[in-house]
Amino acid sequence: GGSTIPGEYILPEYIAGFKKTHPDITITLKIGDTQDIIDMLLNGSVEMGVVGSKTDDKRIECREFLKDELVFIASGRHFKKSKAKIDKKDLKNLPIIIREQGSGSRKTIEEIFKNHGIDIEDLNIAAEFGSTEAVKQAVKSGIGVSFVSKFAVKDEIQNKALKIIPI
Repeated sequence: GGSTIPGEYILPEYIAGFKKTHPDITITLKIGDTQDIIDMLLNGSVEMGVVGSKTDDKRIECREFLKDELVFIASGRHFKKSKAKIDKKDLKNLPIIIREQGSGSRKTIEEIFKNHGIDIEDLNIAAEFGSTEAVKQAVKSGIGVSFVSKFAVKDEIQNKALKIIPI
């Protein structure tokens, strides 16, 4: 199983490499949010899971697989006047797009905000989406700004459809 970031942006490349050396093995990759994959692992419907954030559940052994970075993104087309760098106090005034409850990305962002004295409820939440792809499309459409995996926006940053803004 893979949560959305590993399942959609990271694991396919690893699976392709595995298939080259083990062509007779068929792989089924189930994708869901982090909590879905943890639940699938616990109920035995997947044998292994790669997710975006660790679980505190003692029944699961966790190992770090890969480092990722959450980046703050905006549409260059819709946020032309945005600063080169955003101060954390400016976040409360921007329309923010967030992932759904159960998402590893959301859990991580909530923890980071909490560590910096920001309550997610104090933000201007413009929309909540159930996938990173939907978040990216919403940002491109000008609905708001968001935090996403750097792996997930590699192509959009390269072709300038989205831009990363430091905080």
